[in-house]
Amino acid sequence: MGAQETLEDFIDWGKANYPAQKYMVVLFDHGMGIMNYKPPYNIRGV
Repeated sequence: MGAQETLEDFIDWGKANYPAQKYMVVLFDHGMGIMNYKPPYNIRGV
């Protein structure tokens, strides 16, 4: 899923198979990255 073309192909497929007046694409990451639970609480990731 890291390739731009993969997302473009998926959007094109969705529009062709599920026609609608409006569309929305939500990009979501289920991970929290690397967390440091001690001060200064550095959080990295998406």
